[in-house]
Amino acid sequence: MDEHELILEAIGSIEIMAEHTSKTGEMDESFWRDSIDFIRSFADGMHHAKEEDQLFEMYAQRGIGLDYGPVAVMMNEHEIGRNCVARMEGALESEAPEELVRAAREYSELLTLHIAKENQILFPLGEGVLSDSDETELNERFDEAELKLGGQQTIHHYQNLTSSLAERAAATQPTHRQEVIE
Repeated sequence: MDEHELILEAIGSIEIMAEHTSKTGEMDESFWRDSIDFIRSFADGMHHAKEEDQLFEMYAQRGIGLDYGPVAVMMNEHEIGRNCVARMEGALESEAPEELVRAAREYSELLTLHIAKENQILFPLGEGVLSDSDETELNERFDEAELKLGGQQTIHHYQNLTSSLAERAAATQPTHRQEVIE
C-alpha cells in the first residue's frame, strides 16, 4: 500500500500536466517520457508485477479466484492501464496532444479508482485469508522481486523521479500573483 501513495503522487502530476497540455497544446516531452517510464518501470514493472506474480498467486492458493471476482477485475484493469500507457506513448510519438491528454486522463482515473478498490476491498479480503506466515513469505518474495529489479536503488530512483514530476507539473501552474495580474 505504501507504493500506492507514490503512484498516486505521480498520477497527481500527470493530471496537472494533462490539464496544462489540454489548455496550451504544448507537450513537455521530457515530462511525458519520464511519466511513461515511471508507469512502465515502477507502477507496472515493479508494483503490478509483484501483485500479479506474488500476491494474487497466493490469494489463489488460499481460495480467492484469479478468473473471477476482485482479483480478475484488478488484473483486467492492469491490462487497461497498459493500453492507456501505450496510447500515451503513441500520442507523444505522433505529436497528438489531444490523444495524449485523453489517454493520460483515462489512466489517471483508472489507477485512482483501481488503488481505492485494492486498498478498500481486495487487500482487506486478502487479509482474511492470509496467515501470518503467508504474509512473512509474501514480504520475502516481494523483497526478492525488488532485488531482481535493482532493489532500493531503483525504488529511490523512482521516488526522486516522482518528486521531479511534481516539481515540473507545479511549475506550469500560475502563481496567485500571476492570476491576479491576468
